[in-house]
Amino acid sequence: MIEKQGRIVLLYTFESDLGDGWEDKEMHNDPADVRLKALRMGANIIKYAFENLSDGSATHP
Repeated sequence: MIEKQGRIVLLYTFESDLGDGWEDKEMHNDPADVRLKALRMGANIIKYAFENLSDGSATHP
């Protein structure tokens, strides 16, 4: 994770692809607990973004 002025600007995951857990079960044959963890992580990332970027500070220069 890389931060700038106390805000996350990059989240890097190593040897993981959250999208695999979000796709159809038959696509990657991941067990239910792995799929649930991927969905929870994705929800946490989105929640963080909404809670920390909703003040309008995420504008492009």
